[in-house]
Amino acid sequence: MTALNSLFLTLLLSGCSGSKTAPVPVVVIPPAIDAELLTGTPVPQRPSPFSYGASVKWNAALLLALGQCNRDKDDARQQDLKRTEVYGRRPDSGG
Repeated sequence: MTALNSLFLTLLLSGCSGSKTAPVPVVVIPPAIDAELLTGTPVPQRPSPFSYGASVKWNAALLLALGQCNRDKDDARQQDLKRTEVYGRRPDSGG
């Protein structure tokens, strides 16, 4: 009985020794940049009676639009840095 058990144990232990593992290619798809960061920043229209006061208000609106654009670019850079930290490299261009 013990010889039979030892025979089965030997077969169980050596049953997987002949199998070989093959490397499997892994495709990593990095997450996309948020769509809200890629949308265009709305540019304020030039006021039709272009007076001094309207010019000041228009300049303030233009500065706000520029600030929003800079924040979007900074957020996109932060996402790219996080992606680089997670995946170890920047994704290849073109998809």
